[in-house]
Amino acid sequence: MSSSTNNRPLRDLLDRCCDTTRPERLQLAWREFYVRYNELISLSVRNTCGRYNFNRMNLQTSEVVKDMALEVYQLLCANNYRNLQNYRNRDDETAFKAWLRRVSAHRTSYLVRKFFSRTSNDQEVEVLTQHIGTLDPDTCWELFEGVVDICRANSTRDHLERDLCIFLLWVFEGFSEDMIRVHPCLGNFGPEVPRNAKYHLRKLLRENADLLDYG
Repeated sequence: MSSSTNNRPLRDLLDRCCDTTRPERLQLAWREFYVRYNELISLSVRNTCGRYNFNRMNLQTSEVVKDMALEVYQLLCANNYRNLQNYRNRDDETAFKAWLRRVSAHRTSYLVRKFFSRTSNDQEVEVLTQHIGTLDPDTCWELFEGVVDICRANSTRDHLERDLCIFLLWVFEGFSEDMIRVHPCLGNFGPEVPRNAKYHLRKLLRENADLLDYG
């Protein structure tokens, strides 16, 4: 591939990758996309996989990385290339690479938890907290809004709103159980309340994990 092709402006490349009216040019555009970004996608996938400690996955890491990277490409191409078409910051290569890393990490995290997760509750919490720590504030807040929507739609539990506040402080803000228990906005309750809230919401999210797909 020529150097002029490698230096093609991002906006032009993304437009070509979404233009189905010229199949041959579309195929060439995706070859160029692969050359420019496959190493970045694969590294993001591998790093995300590395945050999990699943024995079954560790035995086949290289194959998992290949499969997860393919899933990322499928996500980018889904619904007539919707994700690429909707990407707005088309003149900023650095911002696009950061976005592509997040997409790769999100998709990988979802699939790993779906197909390999047999971890203890504490491991799940640690992995989720670490993953959230890699996200920008807007993406982090969108993720929490997704959690809220799922819980409100699938739970009849009393004090659900209080439980959601506990979950926000615990997972998204890094509060300890003791810090949550004495938080002035939550009122006084026993030490079992944060623990029970975390258990209930964690179980609810695990049962509805497919609804947290980033696609």
